[in-house]
Amino acid sequence: MRKRFIITFGIFFLFIAVCFNSYLFPVVNIGHSLPGFLYFVSTTHAPSKGDVIAFIPPKNIKHYKHIKFLKILAGVEGDVVTFHGLKFFINGEYMGEAKEKTSENLSLEIIGSKVIEKNKVFVFSPHKDSYDSRYKEINTIDRSCIVGTAYRLF
Repeated sequence: MRKRFIITFGIFFLFIAVCFNSYLFPVVNIGHSLPGFLYFVSTTHAPSKGDVIAFIPPKNIKHYKHIKFLKILAGVEGDVVTFHGLKFFINGEYMGEAKEKTSENLSLEIIGSKVIEKNKVFVFSPHKDSYDSRYKEINTIDRSCIVGTAYRLF
């Protein structure tokens, strides 16, 4: 009964949000790097470190051209990203490991140690197959590409 109420309330809430508020919209999580299936994104709340954000991926990621990525905002301007082998850290805090190959056996290039640039953010998910700022093809994301802060609904 409770699950049915939550689902009904969630669908109603999304309907109201989509119809009457352009500052709130749904995003379906098609990957497995974050828990949950459905998120709503608020364009009025400025994201902080630790928040899940929706962003437009870099233009060089052609096969993800018309979708929004959902990741955790893990690093901001001035934070120090360091790699020791495949292990990586932000400001000395262990975050996880990078991979050399995708699950489809394609090569991945790690960004290497760096200071996060002005107006850029480092996005991340702890999932082992997450495609995020650890890799050169994604790299740090320009703040102008952030669509909003995402909140898990289901």
